[in-house]
Amino acid sequence: MKPFTVLLLYPDYLADTFGHDTYLAFVEAPSAREAELKAQSEASAQMGLDSIPDPYDFHVLATFAGHHSNLKENT
Repeated sequence: MKPFTVLLLYPDYLADTFGHDTYLAFVEAPSAREAELKAQSEASAQMGLDSIPDPYDFHVLATFAGHHSNLKENT
């Protein structure tokens, strides 16, 4: 298992302003594609299974090897 950082775009039917709402996931997986699938499932689970018809509606914007916590917005 390797660490990955995956940036997802919320589906239009869940976004306040489509194209602006993203989900950043830190996952462990054997490959980048598996990391993306895991991140999509995680994002869907966070929203509640009843509200997301398909976890794949979360569009993958970027996948990076490693956990890049410096990508989060500083508050």
